[in-house]
Amino acid sequence: MKNLIIRPHGIGDVVMLIPALRGLIEGNPTEEFVLLTHKGFGQVLPPDLNIKIIELPRHAGFFEMLRVMRQIRDEHFDRVFDLFCNPRTAQMSLFSGIKERYGFPHRFRGYAYNHKFEDDRKPGEHIHQVDLYCRFFRTYGLNCEPKLPAVKMPDDVIAKALAAIPEEYRSTKPLIALNVNATYPSKAWPVENAVKFVEQWYEKTKAPVMLTWGPGEDVLPPKIIEKVGHEKAFLHKAVKIKEFVALMSKVNLLVTNDAGPAHMAWEVGTPAVTLFGPTTEFDVQPRGDKYITLRADGIKCARCHKEHCDTKECMFSITPEMVMEAVEKLIIK
Repeated sequence: MKNLIIRPHGIGDVVMLIPALRGLIEGNPTEEFVLLTHKGFGQVLPPDLNIKIIELPRHAGFFEMLRVMRQIRDEHFDRVFDLFCNPRTAQMSLFSGIKERYGFPHRFRGYAYNHKFEDDRKPGEHIHQVDLYCRFFRTYGLNCEPKLPAVKMPDDVIAKALAAIPEEYRSTKPLIALNVNATYPSKAWPVENAVKFVEQWYEKTKAPVMLTWGPGEDVLPPKIIEKVGHEKAFLHKAVKIKEFVALMSKVNLLVTNDAGPAHMAWEVGTPAVTLFGPTTEFDVQPRGDKYITLRADGIKCARCHKEHCDTKECMFSITPEMVMEAVEKLIIK
């Protein structure tokens, strides 16, 4: 049978889908799987997965949506599994012409599916997204045992990633990366804390920190460099998504907010310290003994999931000293 899997939004969520995709492909050799995701997001998938991608442009207009819908109809899928279930993907599932449609019973959107996944968790019970994906597929008769990503990027992609590090910083050891950007402001570690951490790290190691960035994320990192100087921090050059994944495979450690880079580091096995404040870590944190999740204790409004916050107390309360301690634990390992 031919199966369409829909997971457009959140590059970290696409990374966390990799273990399920590998489990599906290995466990169901007679089935064909195709992934619909946002344009460019397929670059995070392991090349050896060899899965076909249908790209959905972010903020797709009416005619772009028609083109994607026509492409879906031309593929003659037997089943569609919508792992996102927002209004747009529910409409796409409903009008795809696919007979068997699987999704979640989220409000009125549940009417788009003739198979609705009933999550039997108790209130307050958490399940990691990796396990939830596989539980979803197993419910409908597919074999899906999650496999660790263990992604190895091609040598030519790694070479392009290394070329993005300015020449004067390529011999930095240990090389740690710091991501201060996030999908929404309340998740971002304050610049003041990041500046103090960079200064403490340089004082301890005499090694500059590489500040990471992607499209539209070129505001905060230069502010940090302006405060600490080019001796203590630097930016890499612009890279494609797959080159960023390769770059993460070549750093010794990543410090990051709850954002896509945390999962990209996880997929290539790079240790990471991930900072959580307004979001809930139990379902999405990188798994394994090379990953530390940091959260300040005693913040009553933590895990509020608000996109904007006047105080950002939960993120300010993650101190540079807390991060330094976690980094030293992982570097020593």
